[in-house]
Amino acid sequence: IEAVLDIGGITGPDSVCPGYSATLTHSYPGGTWLSSDSTIAKSMGGGSIRGIAPGSVTIMYIAVNSCGADTAFMYGFRVSSSLACNTAITQVTTFASQALQISPNPSGGTFSITLATGTGQQAPVTIIDMLGRQVAAFVVEAGIAKEVQTDIPAGVYFVKAQSGEGTVTERLVVTR
Repeated sequence: IEAVLDIGGITGPDSVCPGYSATLTHSYPGGTWLSSDSTIAKSMGGGSIRGIAPGSVTIMYIAVNSCGADTAFMYGFRVSSSLACNTAITQVTTFASQALQISPNPSGGTFSITLATGTGQQAPVTIIDMLGRQVAAFVVEAGIAKEVQTDIPAGVYFVKAQSGEGTVTERLVVTR
């Protein structure tokens, strides 16, 4: 095998989260994809690389060149930590400026929340910690301030509200 470092030969994402796959491509057809450590990232065939555990690997694409010799193209690839990947917020659509108001923020655990859109609509609200876990859930009536008292520990959280007009997320800081 003739090893060739060819950064431009392999294209696609250079990282993935554990449990997810990324597709890499190479302009030279018919080769075989391999991972330097299948306990971190595993080749699933056809350029699909599945993240197994956090770490870094070299992905190799081995092809037979026109002279009949194997040529290996190498690509640095990383599987991110689960913590970096798990936010539990997959899409945020802002449907109005100041659509979700939290006051005071930072808070000692008691705060007022107002969803300023869709007056009269019931809207589910969730509070999510930095590990992506839901720590509180309640319903607010849009346009009306609701006082919320929580016993969640000090930290940074995401407050996500959903209405017929979309989803809005704001950051909440709790101090104790």
